[in-house]
Amino acid sequence: MEMFTDALQGLLIGIDSSWTLVNILYMSVGIILGLLVGAMPGLNPSTAMAVLIPVTFGMNKLSALIMLTSIYYGGLFGGAFTSILINSPGTSAAVVTAFDGYELTKQGKSRLALNIAVMSSFVGGLVSVIGLLFLAQPLINIALKFGPPEKFLVITMGLLMVSVIGGKSMVKALISVVLGLLFAEVGVDLISGQTRLTFGMINLLDGIPYVAAIMGLFAIAEIFINLETKTDISSSLVKKVIGRGWPTKEQFKRIIPTVSRGSIMGFIVGVIPAAGPGVATWFAYGIEKMISKSKDMFGQGEIKGVAISESSNNGASGGSMVPLLTLGIPGSTATAVLLSAFMLHGLQLGPLLFINHPDISWGIISSMLFGQFATLALCLAIIPVASLILKIPYRMLYPFIIVVVTAGAYSLGYSFYPVVVTFIFGVLGYIMKKTNIPPAPMVLGMVLGPLWESLWKQSLTLSRGSYLIFIQRPISALLFGIILLSIMVRIYLYKRDKSS
Repeated sequence: MEMFTDALQGLLIGIDSSWTLVNILYMSVGIILGLLVGAMPGLNPSTAMAVLIPVTFGMNKLSALIMLTSIYYGGLFGGAFTSILINSPGTSAAVVTAFDGYELTKQGKSRLALNIAVMSSFVGGLVSVIGLLFLAQPLINIALKFGPPEKFLVITMGLLMVSVIGGKSMVKALISVVLGLLFAEVGVDLISGQTRLTFGMINLLDGIPYVAAIMGLFAIAEIFINLETKTDISSSLVKKVIGRGWPTKEQFKRIIPTVSRGSIMGFIVGVIPAAGPGVATWFAYGIEKMISKSKDMFGQGEIKGVAISESSNNGASGGSMVPLLTLGIPGSTATAVLLSAFMLHGLQLGPLLFINHPDISWGIISSMLFGQFATLALCLAIIPVASLILKIPYRMLYPFIIVVVTAGAYSLGYSFYPVVVTFIFGVLGYIMKKTNIPPAPMVLGMVLGPLWESLWKQSLTLSRGSYLIFIQRPISALLFGIILLSIMVRIYLYKRDKSS
């Protein structure tokens, strides 16, 4: 009871300090910027926040942090738009939305997909802020017990999801994820300092930019595939159905449990430092597909796929703020940028922040609560305009998509290296689509590979080379058991389906 009383008192403090005209203005600016960078391939909220941190110097501390935080969750909302409309995700989390969102667009249901995405994002974000408000301290006590072995096993569970999200062929899914892990090895090993698979090329020292690879695997490969067909995505059927945007009563009933699960799973995974929205989204999508009675529909335009992706994505936004505000430990790349913003403004994150600066700590949380409603209203207003892009013949959109993707790739390093990577992976994505090898597991391997390897080495360093560290501690032993059980279940299902 005391926990709820403290949370409500803190919320009242936050409302008093943050709900002013100036702060609402900065929040609105942040949300709009977040939506724009989230929807733009190659850009992401972290980039926009990093660019704007120097601009906030000299601003009111709370106003500056509210604006940067608004860019963070606004960007998570915005990532769905280009993923659904033109199959051009700019982040690893947005890739999952594209699985079913773009298929719905090809079926003439872009507005339905966008509305479900926005509403699911809103629920996920709202649940995450409420969780941040009431459950921050109890959850952070659990997260503190996650050391390198536990984090390694969580990432391993995510990689094992390839057998679920990778389509019907588990073998091809595993081939794809191994290729992704191989590409993740390119560059300098951060622990040993040795170069790997660079072949003497200076550009490869920093590794392969996975955002550029994502744009190539999905957006450019999709163009190559569509050039082979005579049909056009913006056919008269698409133009007729495009206006039917709201889910029916039956569809609402189907996605409500999915959105609830996604929001909770996203928040819990988001609390774990170094996980963040990307890991949460892939993890939640795999779990939802595994337990669904219509698992064969996932990747074919299943509305549950859009709902679980966006709810877990935004559910992790508040979750990743928990370790940041209470311990000063970033839960994701975006919150790592926020950490530098706090330091720039002379604020020490951790438990003392809530004691010494309650107006700022609670002000940020209450602004996030209000911001979810503001972002929902803005997104719903944008959807009819955004959907009009599909009234343009898709073949006429090719140059536009190529320009957007090229500009996004160039902005990653302000050089032509990411652009070259994008088109190389576009060709690779085309080949994979033609051979029915799913590209999504490759993305998962590229995104999680460096962190997975780093946690593996840290774990063995702690244990002086003993592999028993993965089963000696209670949480790691539990996670290890879950992994073994999931492998056994998957093998059993694979053999059963093969024999039937």
